[in-house]
Amino acid sequence: MARTAPYPDNDKSEWVKLNLILPHRQRGLLHYSYAIFADQPSKDRGDDPFLYVSHLSQIREFDPAGEHQRIQQDDSGRMLHASGEHVAPEDVEDFLLLPSTRRWFENKGQFRPPWMFPTYAGVLEGLDPQWMRERFNLAVQSQIDGYIDQNLRGAFDRRLSGDHRGTTYNLKVGASLDDGHITGSSFFPTNSSAPLGNNGDNLEGFFRFIGVSLSGTIATAILSCYGAGQLGSPLLKVYGVDQDNPVAPTTRTEFLADSLTAGIDWDGAWTNSIYNVSPELKTIFQELVDTFTIKNEAIMVQIKDDGSTPTAFNHARTYDGDTSLTVQLDIEDDTDPYIGGNGATAGLKASGVI
Repeated sequence: MARTAPYPDNDKSEWVKLNLILPHRQRGLLHYSYAIFADQPSKDRGDDPFLYVSHLSQIREFDPAGEHQRIQQDDSGRMLHASGEHVAPEDVEDFLLLPSTRRWFENKGQFRPPWMFPTYAGVLEGLDPQWMRERFNLAVQSQIDGYIDQNLRGAFDRRLSGDHRGTTYNLKVGASLDDGHITGSSFFPTNSSAPLGNNGDNLEGFFRFIGVSLSGTIATAILSCYGAGQLGSPLLKVYGVDQDNPVAPTTRTEFLADSLTAGIDWDGAWTNSIYNVSPELKTIFQELVDTFTIKNEAIMVQIKDDGSTPTAFNHARTYDGDTSLTVQLDIEDDTDPYIGGNGATAGLKASGVI
């Protein structure tokens, strides 16, 4: 462990970042590392940084900019259906069950070819052709900057200092069938969002992450869901799927049959159009690490209703709705720091104010 200064009592806007390892591929993820100084004078004096961080981040890199897809929306945020209808995200399930929608699907919709798009692993996958979609790019560096900003906001909130170059994963759902939800007796693996709470029936979802290696002590684990519709103040509980390298369910029966860890409450209304951050979930993943050897495998969570009064639910954006806004898991264990590797070590000029 490297020597570090105490946590500074200044504003995060004054912090200065020094890149240590530039982004490069490791185990299918982007690895990069940096140090944080309290401010520019502290760095210029040669003081110790107060924080070291390394990341393994899931970032799409099929071309110079990370390519994504999303369902097209009108100016009011309603999704464009291939029939010509504009549908609010919270009305999708009811819309798909309408007799008029079923007639359209029987006459035209079922003959539309799937909308082909690669999963995070690069495998072509057919997405639901009922929705009008578009491709768009996010610069890889902007995705990295987003992960760094989120990590440092967490460090500010936790007053974190020390050498944390263990394994900090930034993971997102990376395939259409790796998220979905149940509503009453129905199973929806390809909708644009997952409602979680109660609308007279329990609304519950699953979210699967791949390529994970965890061991030792889990320092922190946070789930983030992008708000895509909301009503009331639901009572939710987050669980880990208590299986070794779990596969995504393909039916409601399989979803309900998954064995689960102890749960953690996540109650209250989410805010739309931003990522909503869970309470600390590290005990869930510590339970999994203590039970299984997790090495380049999948882990999966479920979010279940926990006694919400109808009607109260939050919608989480899913892979089919927008691949850049899927559910995210940020998790850190205390494995040995990765200092070397194939990435270039940045010089002193590769620094900047956060």
